[in-house]
Amino acid sequence: MSNSMESSKELAQSHGAAAPANAASTPEGVSEAKTAVEVVVQQVDDVMVSVTLPDGTEGRIPRKDIDSEELTSGDSLSALVLSSSEGAALLSASMVRRKKAGMKLLRTLKDESLPVQGRITGMNKGGYNINFLGRKAFCPFSTVDVTFPDVPQELMGKELDFVIARIENRGDNIVLTRIPLLQDEIRETIETIEAACEQKTPLNGKVTRVTNFGAFVDLGGVEGLVHISELTWDREEKTESVVREGENISVMVLEVTRNEELHESRISLSVKRLESNPWEEALQKYSLGDVVEAPVSRIVGFGAFIKLMPGVEALIRTEEMGWTRIRKPSREVSRGQMVRAKIIEINEEEHKIDCSMKEFADNPWKDVAEKYTVGESVTATVSGVQDYGYFVDLDEQITGLLRNKRIGKDISTPLKKGDTLEVRIDEVDTEECRIALSCGDVPAEEPQRRPRKSSHGTTAPSASTKTTPGDTDFAAALRNALKQKK
Repeated sequence: MSNSMESSKELAQSHGAAAPANAASTPEGVSEAKTAVEVVVQQVDDVMVSVTLPDGTEGRIPRKDIDSEELTSGDSLSALVLSSSEGAALLSASMVRRKKAGMKLLRTLKDESLPVQGRITGMNKGGYNINFLGRKAFCPFSTVDVTFPDVPQELMGKELDFVIARIENRGDNIVLTRIPLLQDEIRETIETIEAACEQKTPLNGKVTRVTNFGAFVDLGGVEGLVHISELTWDREEKTESVVREGENISVMVLEVTRNEELHESRISLSVKRLESNPWEEALQKYSLGDVVEAPVSRIVGFGAFIKLMPGVEALIRTEEMGWTRIRKPSREVSRGQMVRAKIIEINEEEHKIDCSMKEFADNPWKDVAEKYTVGESVTATVSGVQDYGYFVDLDEQITGLLRNKRIGKDISTPLKKGDTLEVRIDEVDTEECRIALSCGDVPAEEPQRRPRKSSHGTTAPSASTKTTPGDTDFAAALRNALKQKK
């Protein structure tokens, strides 16, 4: 958007104006560039008075700005040129003899959204201080243009057209804006952006701001946002690691949502959509059962991600990092570490790949049924506390579950992490890697077998080695014989 325009002095000179002999000098407090001219009334209505300037060009004076009740075509009067941004100059009769604009003129200018020149005289954290019709006014950085000024200091001392947005305290607090004067240009720019969105045509822009959630890009006077997730196919946590303020980039327009205030329209952009989606290649390259070697790219509370290729990560959940209960994934792997894993699930629709490291680690549960027999009592240590019970370490690799209902009344509760106690082995399930425990004076309990779903979604019996209280060699042999007979 262009911020430059002719000064009022130049305007007056271009109209061939010189201060008439009977005209008052330029009021104190008004920019010295503003000069009074002699105009001739052409037409009068309730809102505006059309006049002719000395050079024959047309001008307008708000009707309420002229005190004379009887005003007819051909009358002459002195007026001060305020602006000529729309071709016909805007003038004020009252400002010829006043040091500053009166409330009647200010309200008229605001109600009619008439542009008037003001000089930028200062700057603070929020915007510019303006000398406006002999009064002090303020214009926020956000409304001096549709984009934030690259170098706010460059506008210091310049005269620009403004529209009054708000008047308070009888004119002592005036807030200005330039946005209404830029609407036509904004509309054309947005139409160009909408066409690029529909035709999927890339646009060039300049990064104006970098935030923790993305980057704002100037597309020719209108800003759009590239969300951090749309900067690259790789997962990035810092926007500044991808783009820098002032950098020129190409973008794809994803969506344009028009607002009644055009400069507040929402424009969603993408940089990564200019490149092919790496997941399309990954889904062709990888299959279930493939063994991969890849570096750890991220560690989260529920597992770790490995980078299979640029833009494609696979998840190794905590339960797939090893055979034992993993409390902190960061203790098992570190960022950048190369790991070997097997692909166990591919979700094409959601672009997700799950892997497992179990196959390449020793399984301590393989011989656990021989190490811990049902009914045996062992000394264990509480390692975790849950609402439903406690996780108890039987050794460095094997953890069992002691549910609240399997704790006798003779045991003092609640237990806390680090407590040691005698527990009994109630159940051993080597396939599910589970051991059920009890302690204190509680009756023996026949555990409920949990149905397990097969790969086809139907219920299938567990094939695990599972022992329960009351098992004998004869009973076990009998059950196996009955299964084979069926």
